[in-house]
Amino acid sequence: MIKHIFITGGSGFIGSRLCTLLLEQGHQITILSRQAERVRTIWHDKITVISQLTQLSDCPPPNWVINLAGEPIVDRPWTEKRKALLRNSRIALTKSLFGTLQQLPEQPDVIISGSAIGFYGDTGNNVVTESSPQGQGFAAELCHDWEQVAQTHRHKNSRLCLLRTGVVIGTEGGMLKKVTLPFKLGLGGPLGNGQQWSSWIALDDICNLILFLAENQQCEGVYNATSPNPITNATFTKILGKVLKRPTLVPMPTFMLKAILGEASSLLLGSQRVLPQRAIEAGFTFEYPNIEPCLVNSFATKQSL
Repeated sequence: MIKHIFITGGSGFIGSRLCTLLLEQGHQITILSRQAERVRTIWHDKITVISQLTQLSDCPPPNWVINLAGEPIVDRPWTEKRKALLRNSRIALTKSLFGTLQQLPEQPDVIISGSAIGFYGDTGNNVVTESSPQGQGFAAELCHDWEQVAQTHRHKNSRLCLLRTGVVIGTEGGMLKKVTLPFKLGLGGPLGNGQQWSSWIALDDICNLILFLAENQQCEGVYNATSPNPITNATFTKILGKVLKRPTLVPMPTFMLKAILGEASSLLLGSQRVLPQRAIEAGFTFEYPNIEPCLVNSFATKQSL
């Protein structure tokens, strides 16, 4: 059945790929973007673009709402100004979104609202699932407050799924786009001692998981959007070097990362061994459960574009 789907963050790294998949399935899409005119030139008349949430009342009521908005969190140091921007782009926008939805004549069947595995903090070698407690630090507090807004302001007639996302792997954006050039130049290496666990997910898998949660009415609550096979940073570094056929002999020392990013370096140096227990129990199948095939596919896809 054709759905009307409203997406915040629809022009971002995950959102752009998700829109492509939804269009292939014949769905109608409306996205929120601060750069509405630029986005319209990309999608032409395939997607409706609005620049303010108030404009949603002029559209047909959405069947699904997918909330992916949020400023990049590890691009620069967490100054107080930056922290305020990160909170506003997640928490304030989510609150405004849910307030707008409550004013619509019909409520969406499902709302999938973003969060991140930063919720758990640095967990060392411990295995983490959706039942694990909130961790310490700014990222954990940010994710907790982000989720609380969604839970507090949800409408009782709408099913709510909270998506705690790990490192998304795809050449179009995110971490892989940032590190590809240094690795190709032979300047890649582990971060810190490289023993910290990294929980990742393929771009196609997170998009497919979003669709799975939207389509399956029994799915509700928190879901970790991570591969079932987390890896250490050292292992990721070795495999990426293998895929790119480049040496990985230039480590990024801990002190240098802290000097460059300050408190934000905790997301790169902290360890998170997160498993997608609830997604697996619900019957979701990962297309790329292992990192090497995921990386091979990512670069093959880029070359074919």
